[in-house]
Amino acid sequence: MPLLQLPPEILLHILRYLGSQFFAHDTRRLTISRGWYHLAWTVFLRDVRLTPESLETFTQNDLILQRSSPHMVSVDISLPLRPKRDLSPSPPADDDEIDGPFLHLDSSLAKFATILPGCSGIRSLNIHTHVYISPEHFGNVASLNALRVTNLLSPPHLTSLDLDTAACRLESQPDSNVHVCNVISALLPSLRRLRCRMEHICEEILQLPSAGSATLEEVIINMSIFRYHDDDIIASRFSKSCGAAVRAVTSLRIALETQAVTLAARIPNPRMVRIISHKGPFLEVYAFDAITKTRLQLENNLEWDADGELLDEGNETEDSESDLFADDSPIEPVFNPYS
Repeated sequence: MPLLQLPPEILLHILRYLGSQFFAHDTRRLTISRGWYHLAWTVFLRDVRLTPESLETFTQNDLILQRSSPHMVSVDISLPLRPKRDLSPSPPADDDEIDGPFLHLDSSLAKFATILPGCSGIRSLNIHTHVYISPEHFGNVASLNALRVTNLLSPPHLTSLDLDTAACRLESQPDSNVHVCNVISALLPSLRRLRCRMEHICEEILQLPSAGSATLEEVIINMSIFRYHDDDIIASRFSKSCGAAVRAVTSLRIALETQAVTLAARIPNPRMVRIISHKGPFLEVYAFDAITKTRLQLENNLEWDADGELLDEGNETEDSESDLFADDSPIEPVFNPYS
């Protein structure tokens, strides 16, 4: 029997096996026939991957937004941001060309967020920021509207959240007092999996509401922020504490680890609850396991859930703990390829 003559439910099963990326690689694959298009469109929208360019295109058409919302299951938003040019004496000649996709990013994020409360099918949300690095911008900091980010966390049945905005600073507007940690904390009862790394973070992100959670299994908070260029680490720093008060990184780490232990004790089936940090100057990466209350050394800062080497508990004195994570410098230059 020809493929297009198969019953719709069988054809839909085949298309789901191909997956949304099959159509994303070449959208002409959606237009084989009218019946094919109707089914392929629903598969294409199951796993939505957005960049500043595609986000702008996606949000410019209200009809597409409305048609898409019932079918989305996972959303991946990748944002390569531009650092501020406050320190640059003169911007590059091609700035207009490079900035093009970013000019409407704030409004695109705001519009996309308006449909998410009605997207009952979304289970997974990944938001990652990256920084475009050039000689003119090295060391400068990119920023993103904190309210835009928290508004994106609104799908009603979200079970997996992967939020990595460490490449930028989340800035609150004067008329809004947004605390991202509190917003994420409120999601814990319905989440099964949380991974988070932000420029500013505090232990409130791990405070489980009184209702508790019967589904939460994995929580990973990463305090280590590495900047890469061609797979080489060119800078490193730690997350800072939320709020205006200055707080040592060791104090923040201990607060997060303490709250992680409390969280692990309150969830029925914890699979992994860990806090990741690093030690300078050689950038060894460590993970505190809040379930076993042990510390592991990881091979790198890329695989957050990787198995690690268990550290000798006999060597973990209070003094060595303090020395291990005592470096609270905002930036540790490791290698600057443009110097």
